[in-house]
Amino acid sequence: MVVGLALSGGGVTACVCALCLLDALGPLGPDVVVSTVSGGTLGYLLHVNAPRFKNLTYPETGPNATYESLREARANDGEAWFAQIVREIPDGSRAHAARAARRGRDAPGEGRAAADARRTEVDMRRTAADARRTEEVANARAASPDKENRTAVGTVYGWWEAALDAAALSAYAVEPWALVAGDRAWTAGAALLDTGAAPISRDADGVYGAAAARLRPVDVAMAATPRASTPGLRGANVTLPADFSLMNAASFSSAFWAAAIVESGAEYALLKDELITLPSAAGDDAIVLDGGMVDTTGIAALLRRRATTVVAFYDNNNGGVAAQPASLAYLFGAAGPTDSMNAVAGPDVLAVFDGALWPAALANLTAGTRAALRGVRVAANAYLGVEAYVLDELLVFPLERSPSFLASFADPAVAANVADDWPNAMALSMDPFAANLLCADARWKVGRHRAELAALSPA
Repeated sequence: MVVGLALSGGGVTACVCALCLLDALGPLGPDVVVSTVSGGTLGYLLHVNAPRFKNLTYPETGPNATYESLREARANDGEAWFAQIVREIPDGSRAHAARAARRGRDAPGEGRAAADARRTEVDMRRTAADARRTEEVANARAASPDKENRTAVGTVYGWWEAALDAAALSAYAVEPWALVAGDRAWTAGAALLDTGAAPISRDADGVYGAAAARLRPVDVAMAATPRASTPGLRGANVTLPADFSLMNAASFSSAFWAAAIVESGAEYALLKDELITLPSAAGDDAIVLDGGMVDTTGIAALLRRRATTVVAFYDNNNGGVAAQPASLAYLFGAAGPTDSMNAVAGPDVLAVFDGALWPAALANLTAGTRAALRGVRVAANAYLGVEAYVLDELLVFPLERSPSFLASFADPAVAANVADDWPNAMALSMDPFAANLLCADARWKVGRHRAELAALSPA
C-alpha cells in the first residue's frame, strides 16, 4: 500500500496552508509518500527544517479563538510565528489598503516605526545570508575537481534561489545550506521547456495544446541529506551541478515568475538570461519552470508511483475551483479557464480520470467540502508518465470559503472581518489575521475528516 499526500502550488497561500495542514495532521503514517508543487514545496521544506533551528508557534484556534487573538503574529520565546514568511513579502492583496487603514486606527503612530525596525532587521539578516552564501559558493568552486563544474557551481541557482535563501534565514533562522528532506520519499514538481521552443504561446483556450510536447513534467527527487549526489529528475536529459541542494530544488519547483517571460517574445529577448537554465551535453538545454504549469495539484506524481490512496490538498490562490477549475478539471479531461501558472498543457494532454466523474467532484469542491472518489480508473498517459491502474481512493480538499467554518467561532467579529479575497484570491501575501485564519481552517478540515484521513495520519 502506498498512501500519497499532495500539497499543491499556490504561492504564499499554499506555503502557509502546507505548514498548517502538516501541523494539524501530526505524524504521517509509515506508508506515506509526499508530492509537492511550488508553494507547497516551500511549506513542506520549512515544516521539516524550521524546528531544527527554531520551533514554530502556531495560533490558538477553535471555537473560542477571537478576532483579536487571530490578529496577533504571536511567537513563544525562542520560537518563530509559523507564517513569518508573509512578512518577507509585500502584501499585494486587494484588501491591503483597508487593512493598513484599520491598523493605523488601531495603533496610531506605531505602525511606521515598527515597519522601519522590521525592514532594518531583515536587511541585516539578508546581508548575512548573502555573505554566507558567497562563502559557500566559493568553497564549492574551490573543492570542485574540474574546471567546468567550478564554472557551473553557483551560477545555476539564479536570483530566485538567493531570494528563497534570504527569506528562509530571515523569517525562520533556517540555514538554507543545511537543509534536510526528512525521513520519507518526497518529490517536488517542476517543468522543463526546451530553450529552442521559447518563446511559446498559448492558444485561444489558454493552453499550449500540441505545443505542450515542448514542456516536460519533471519530478525532483528530494535528497535525504543536504548536498547529496545529484537527485533524480524524471523525464529530463539535463545536467545538474554536483552540489545541487534542496533549496535549488525548491527554487525549480516554484519558478512561477518565468511563465510570463517564456510566453512573450519581447520579455524573453530581454530577460532570458535571468531564467534558470540547465545544460545538456545532447544540446537540448532546458528552461526551468514552476511545476504548476504542468500539474498544480501534485496528484500526477503520485499516480506515477501507483499510489493506492491519494489525499490532495488543493490550496491554490487562483480565486477558487469555480473561478479557475483547470488544474483539477484537466486531469478529468474537462475544459475550463486557466492562466500562465496553472496547468497550461490542456485537457487533451493531461486527462487521466474518467470525465464523467468531474461534475459531481466539482460540485463538492465548490461547496467547500471535499471530493471523495473510490475505485477510480486511472488511464495511461504517456505525457505524464502514468500507467493504467485502479486507484482505491482519491480525496481532494479545496481551499474555499466555508460559511460553516466561519460560523464555528463564538466571536462574531471573526466572520465580520474576513476580507473578500480570503482564502484563495489574495494576490501575493497577507496579514496575520488572514494567515492565522488559514491555519484555523486547516485544523477545522482535518478535524472534521479525521476518520477519512486515517490512512494518511493514524493519530
